[in-house]
Amino acid sequence: MFQNELENIWNFQQQFHDCLTSELKIELIGNQEEVSPNKGAVFFHRPLKSQKYRVGHCSFEPTKTKCCVSSLIYQEVLAYRWANSLKVDGVTLNDSDRSLAVEFFMTHRKFDFGRVKRILQNPEGNYSIKDQELIKGSFVNASLSHYTIFGEDWFHLNEKAKEDIWHSLYFFDNQEKLKTNAMDKWNLSEQNASKFAELQLDKNYAPISKKAARNILYFLKKGINYDLSVILGGVKNSLGSSWENIAKKDINYLINRVLTLYKENKVYGFIPKLKSFLEDEMQFDSVQIKKLYGQFSKGEEIKLESKFLIDKETDKEINNLKNPLLVKAVFQLRRIINDLIDSYGPIDEIKAELSAD
Repeated sequence: MFQNELENIWNFQQQFHDCLTSELKIELIGNQEEVSPNKGAVFFHRPLKSQKYRVGHCSFEPTKTKCCVSSLIYQEVLAYRWANSLKVDGVTLNDSDRSLAVEFFMTHRKFDFGRVKRILQNPEGNYSIKDQELIKGSFVNASLSHYTIFGEDWFHLNEKAKEDIWHSLYFFDNQEKLKTNAMDKWNLSEQNASKFAELQLDKNYAPISKKAARNILYFLKKGINYDLSVILGGVKNSLGSSWENIAKKDINYLINRVLTLYKENKVYGFIPKLKSFLEDEMQFDSVQIKKLYGQFSKGEEIKLESKFLIDKETDKEINNLKNPLLVKAVFQLRRIINDLIDSYGPIDEIKAELSAD
């Protein structure tokens, strides 16, 4: 964000100061148009010492650590999660449009939704997000599939080859060695290998593990929204290796049954209904129930409040978020939602999603 802002200021001031050359701009604040963004001297950060030993555990798989945001499996989760959330004229995208949206997400680092809309079957439809909304796509896939590195061949590589390439990018700390490795191991030209070695992956961590991501992605690819994919991913996890032996028609029955239960009981009673179905019809034991994801593993009913509480204890909990901007936003959100409840009555369901940035 700061790099974009400084670049806009620089571009405007160039007309008044001859010394503000393009070469100096690239040296100081970098060039974001390159496949491997050059951050320049102002925004350069020396690589931090690895903090891998401090990585938290996945909330769905307590014995597994969180995966990297840039990991290939999590990038797929983000792509399908976004595509499955899109609606046109109040209806989710069909299979064809969803595939196009996922492909666009995976091949672009950043884009506005208007560009996606033009390639869909109904470009004039009423979509759930605005044309001007900026979407953060898959940096790692878009960069590696760029014609200056692997091109379209990137998407035709097998999973092991992709993982090997990702691991090299993530763990090599010497650009020259990485460049040589890319030329020797993957037959990249010297120019393409140089671009490859300049890539800098996001070293932050996702909220879930690779194992949880795989289980959830299985259902995301079927067009199911993220919340329900998490539930079904937990069911898949509970069945373990026996999942592979289940007939396709039985998997479809399981999916439809869980979706129906959620639709009929999403406000009240879904958790007990799901638990009863899994115990009575699926013959789940207590160990398998505990392997379900999220709150569903507890088998407890959620206590619904008529409004968000306003008291010292709740205020303290919000202030513990530490980030001043987030604290202010949560206080404002609480006030707005309580005002809406006062004006229009109880709210059945609220869905909140953090920005990918």
